[in-house]
Amino acid sequence: MSTASRVVIVFAKKPEPGQVKTRLIGSITAVQAAEVHRWCLRLTLDTLSDLGDADLVVAISPDDADFTGFLSQKAQIQPQGSGDLGARLNRSIENAFKTGWQRVLVVGSDCPTMSAQDVRRAFDLLDRDDVVIGPAVDGGYYLLGLRQPSCRLFERIDWSTSRVFSQTLARSEEAGLSVALLPERRDVDEFDDIIALEREISDDEPHLRAFKAFLQTLIENGEDRE
Repeated sequence: MSTASRVVIVFAKKPEPGQVKTRLIGSITAVQAAEVHRWCLRLTLDTLSDLGDADLVVAISPDDADFTGFLSQKAQIQPQGSGDLGARLNRSIENAFKTGWQRVLVVGSDCPTMSAQDVRRAFDLLDRDDVVIGPAVDGGYYLLGLRQPSCRLFERIDWSTSRVFSQTLARSEEAGLSVALLPERRDVDEFDDIIALEREISDDEPHLRAFKAFLQTLIENGEDRE
């Protein structure tokens, strides 16, 4: 294992049509929805490819999924395992601390505008606070960081709802943990997110230029949606 004291764990599903971004299907095809997921996953991994002082773990689903072609040699792979999202997050975080990492971040793979600066800022904030959260526009979060395991953060959470962020704040308060926040970012779950994100991506973000063009194509072909 690396001597790094920090780790980022990416929760990633294999981009199979009909299995990912299902809330987009109907506005766009299942194949297009899987391609949206593929873009988001690739951008997330690219963002995390040059952190330098942090290790990278990709927690995959399904557990036997083939992620060949997505991962660099730097990335370690682990299965997400069974249970709801809270159980899987908690298990991955606890295992990371048991492995020896002292600062642990977990991120999703559907927030393409999350930056390397966001990740570095999260690690810096963990030198001061117990928990760092990157809130998402939809009421969830795109990043969660801890400097010690806390199963309380994953109890009594209504996963996949707009209450996840507020409930996580409440669980943190109940556990007596201090919380720092990152800038709010947009996950891609609904077709409205595609429209909003295409508008939000600036021409000053060249690494997102091709992704923006892909979103424009989806929007322009809206009348052909199935």
